[in-house]
Amino acid sequence: MQNLIVITDKELSLNCKQEIIASEGYEKLCEKSLLMWEMAAKKYKHRYRYFIKVDDDTLIFPERVFKKLMEQKWEFFGNAKKYFKSEDQGHPWITGCFYGLSRQGLGSLMRAVSKKAGRKKFISRGSAEDVSVSVCLAEKGIGASHWEEVLILDSKKKIKEAILNKKIVSVNSLKPWQMKLMSTCIKIQK
Repeated sequence: MQNLIVITDKELSLNCKQEIIASEGYEKLCEKSLLMWEMAAKKYKHRYRYFIKVDDDTLIFPERVFKKLMEQKWEFFGNAKKYFKSEDQGHPWITGCFYGLSRQGLGSLMRAVSKKAGRKKFISRGSAEDVSVSVCLAEKGIGASHWEEVLILDSKKKIKEAILNKKIVSVNSLKPWQMKLMSTCIKIQK
């Protein structure tokens, strides 16, 4: 997996390059995410066209993600319909389980947090890093593109959909046994 770099707060047993950031805990998710995006921008912005953030309870299908990314140009993408709150300055926001930024989107995010006030505003949302990213980008003129294929698991019916639907690019809110089941079913389907 030479095109995969995992940025995390602790080393994982994965067969790919890993970068470790010094921030732990769910309550510091905005800080951790900002450190991750800053590292991605500093070290990898000129090497890659897209950057994807995935939660640890999310399963992604890389081939499907790559195919979707080749369909058209995306700046900021993920599930933008699951949650929308008008108090978030009227901006729809991408759910944090799976979302991505283009190289240009990452550059816009870095410009939004380059000054102390922007950085403080981003971090002030505590664990709502998805809202921070969405609002920062919206303020820079980059709206969230909704991907129907990002499935947020919220009922037993959806696990069946996730297993059978070959267009789904990611499934979120998986319990460990569901992650194992999904992985096994995907291997069998190939």
